[in-house]
Amino acid sequence: MKHLDTLYLYRECKQRETYYVLLNDLILQDHTVLGEASGRQWIDIGYCRIGVMEWEKSLRSNQYPFLIQYDWEYLYNATLNKDIDMIDFRLPLSGDRKDYKVARVDFAITRNDKKILVDAITPFRSRAVFEKGGDVETVYFGKRSNGAVFRVYDKTKEMKVKESFLKMDYLGKYFGSIENLVVFEYEMQRKMFLKKIDNFQDNLDGLVQIYGLYQLLIGSIRFFENTDSNMNAYRNRNYDLIEYSYSISEFSEMLDYYEGVSIKKPAVNKTPSFDYLVQSIQKKIFSYSQSRTDIDIYEIIDRIVISVSDDTLGEYYTGFGYRYRSKDTLISENEFLSIS
Repeated sequence: MKHLDTLYLYRECKQRETYYVLLNDLILQDHTVLGEASGRQWIDIGYCRIGVMEWEKSLRSNQYPFLIQYDWEYLYNATLNKDIDMIDFRLPLSGDRKDYKVARVDFAITRNDKKILVDAITPFRSRAVFEKGGDVETVYFGKRSNGAVFRVYDKTKEMKVKESFLKMDYLGKYFGSIENLVVFEYEMQRKMFLKKIDNFQDNLDGLVQIYGLYQLLIGSIRFFENTDSNMNAYRNRNYDLIEYSYSISEFSEMLDYYEGVSIKKPAVNKTPSFDYLVQSIQKKIFSYSQSRTDIDIYEIIDRIVISVSDDTLGEYYTGFGYRYRSKDTLISENEFLSIS
């Protein structure tokens, strides 16, 4: 099961007159004043809450005056198992989709699984970090300060601890039970996708491009058992020797960029020398000889050689144990690994 768990939007507003028109539109709606937090006055209109910042203060702090945070129940019903480009979001203030900018989006995949594995190959540099909030233990990959973080946690325990009866009702109906539910959640903040997505469409329609980047990232994550052989292969970066237990996305085996999405290329693209290629092959063969009795040299070479024609990438080995194919974008392995 997949859906949007969190969606924050900014409402663009460049003139004082527009600000007061939007503020008046908001006040005329059926609403509840929640109080002030983070420099904004928060107002609940049912399917979302809106944080309003004073006009002069928004100018001084260089922030958008309106921040929209959608309600979980609304997002669940509006986005459950739907294609991202087919979702018609309710917009709380006047204007169209081009007047709204994505501030943060959390994509969630919920599975009925008895066991949570925390050792994984991911696009993040760091290993798993455990944090405990009450009785709920969460595994984090990445850092929120970098604009992206991947979380794995026991949804069943979280709902029971927080007494989230609404979520229990929805998820219980979907799965037939609330037991053994695990959530894989990818939080993507504005600064991250502005940096990573080339020619980003900076409005609500850009959510399609963000989802394309999410597909690439979530498809690269593969979990494995903490066995001696797996951990030895992981420490030696012999990722293709790891016995993986599962992936969490249907995009894990062969990835294609979502239409209209490309990752920003490095400033300089250098073609490796022939000597470098030979050295790489020699190192790979030596590494294999330390861990295997039967060595297929042609398989090793096939995994190292990069096939490139101009700016079009045919196939190349990412280091994650599978092939990656892109329509029109060339990215290096180092850049792929640096997405965090």
